[in-house]
Formats: sequence, C-alpha cells, structure tokens
Amino acid sequence: MSLEDKAAQLIFVHIYGGHADGGVAELDDSNKRLYGVASPREVIEGLQPGGVIYIKRNPQDAAAADIPTRNLESLNQLRALSTALQDASATGLLIATDQEQGPVRRLPPPASVVLGGRELGATGDVDLARSIAKTTGQELLEVGINLNLAPVADVNTVADNPAIGDRSFGNSPELVAAMVTAQIRGYHDAGVAATAKHFPGHGAATVDSHSDLTLIDISEEEWKLTHLPPFAAAITADVDAIMTGHLLAPGLGGDDPATIDRDVVEGLLRGQLAFPGLILTDSLWMQGVRGVAGDVEVALRALEAGCDVLLMPPDARATIHGIIEAVATGRLSEARLDHSVRRLLTLKAKLGALKP
Repeated sequence: MSLEDKAAQLIFVHIYGGHADGGVAELDDSNKRLYGVASPREVIEGLQPGGVIYIKRNPQDAAAADIPTRNLESLNQLRALSTALQDASATGLLIATDQEQGPVRRLPPPASVVLGGRELGATGDVDLARSIAKTTGQELLEVGINLNLAPVADVNTVADNPAIGDRSFGNSPELVAAMVTAQIRGYHDAGVAATAKHFPGHGAATVDSHSDLTLIDISEEEWKLTHLPPFAAAITADVDAIMTGHLLAPGLGGDDPATIDRDVVEGLLRGQLAFPGLILTDSLWMQGVRGVAGDVEVALRALEAGCDVLLMPPDARATIHGIIEAVATGRLSEARLDHSVRRLLTLKAKLGALKP
C-alpha cells in the first residue's frame, strides 16, 4: 500500500445522503463542501477511507433536529447503500453505526426496538443481554453494517450525567462488566464486531463532551475500582474495538483529553491493559476535543497517543494530507501507521469484508 493508501485507511468518514449516487441537492452540496464530490459513492471512490459511519444528523448542526443526513431512511435503502459503498472501496469497508438500543438506536423501522442501557441493566439478566445483542447484530448485518459502536461500558456514577445517563447499564461496576461481556458475546454470535466505549469511562461526567471538554475528577484508585472493570471485562471477552472519550482525567496523569493523551491510550489501554484490538477516537467533530487545537493537529495527536481510527475528522482530505506530511517530516513513522493499518485490515478479514 502507498503512504496515501495507509493514511486514508485510518479515516472513518460520514457521508450525506442515503443513496450511493446522491441526487438530493442540499445533501450533494454538503458532500461537495466536505469532500469535493457530490455523491456518497464518489466520496468512497475518491478518498478510499478505511470505514464509514452512518449517523442521523449533520454533526455541525447537532442542535438542529430538522437537518438529517438521511443515511438511514429504510432497511432496504440502507442495504443498497452499504452494498454500493463496499463496491466502491478498493480494500473493503468497516461500516459502523451506534445501535446501542434503548435511547440511542439508528436503524429505521421495522428493526427491533428492545431494552437498552439502564432498563436492560435493571433486569440483571445476562442471557437476555446476549440475546438482544445477537438479534441487533443480525439486523445490522442484514443492512451491511459490520461494526457496532456498542456496548456502552461506562459506569454511570453521576445521576444527572448529560452524556451517558440511561445509556449505561447502571452504577455497579460488576453489573456493567457482566452486561458488557454478555453483549460482546451476543454481537460475536451474530458475526458483527463490537466496540466498548468510552475509555477511560464517561460515567462520572457532569458535562457532555459533544459540547465541551469534560473533566473526570476522580483518583486513579477510584477509577480502578469503579470505571476500569467493564473495560477489563470487555478485553477479556475479546472485544474488537474500544472507543476513547474526549475526557480530561488528571487523576490518571493526563494533561489532555484522553483521545489525544498518550499516557491514557498507549500507557493504560495498550500498555497496562494489553488491549490488542482497534482503538477508535470518538467523533472528532465533538467540541470536547476540537477546542484543544486545530482539527488536523488534533487528529495527528490522536495517532501519536496510540489511536488507530480517526472517526469523522471534520476535513478528511486535509487530515490525510496532514498524516502524509507528518511522516515526511519525521513526526510520525510509517511503521507507526503500519501497526494501525494492520489492525484495520485484520478486523476486515475477520468480518469477511477485506478485498484481495
């Protein structure tokens, strides 16, 4: 693979529109503004990213409920879109979405609407949790989605947590760990990849990282007792990916949001916990990390910290060029990119998505 190929593999893009060849003026214009081409198919053909994420709303208009991306119109439409985007990719795509169930679900009707988060945790039924994840995974695969950005591994220790709340299975580390383990096994039963999120734990937050930098004011001892166990359990259950949170956790030695903090990503997650899988950033559109530095600089810092996948960088093309320049100047080594690209390709191969 060329250096540009490798840089592009590290990017997961969002696209505007629910049909591969576009055709809705405002959505085509949005693709042109971000990617220089109009249709979702042209985005994949032109950039050749490692993956795509399906979302409901334009990330820059998060407060505007009337501006959908229209990725998710119907199940038949979604399956056709996934097939077309895979056809346009030279290596094959990881296609992701957030189908947590409960308050955060993406698939349109008649996909299953089942217990999620707090309600499921309240049952304490790990067999039910596994069954729900298996059903969810089967439905995702039917529409071409092979990577679910779930389960939520956050232990919700703040009652009015604005970002997690009832998305969490509860406030007991043991319960959350058991539910996370069960759901990872359920997704694997279905043949879909699972993602534990948001490392090192978003459950003690009082600020939503979508809108601002989030401070997690806890000691390392409290983190190990309360927020670490579900992530440790996820790793034991062979979770495919872990998503970082845009969380400032000074008690863990971090001076930056976890996504761009080497002590947290490389030191804790890759080092102490020995996680071998894919590390994704949370969306790089979120203000919890965008306020730290320029968009391309944030992406480069995430790679330096040890992340493999840059989720939704605001300017994907500029980010790819920034990675290439960072290698040219010696800031990043090509061997560093190789480690991440191999993890991506390995997961694609496991899921049957890797092309020869």
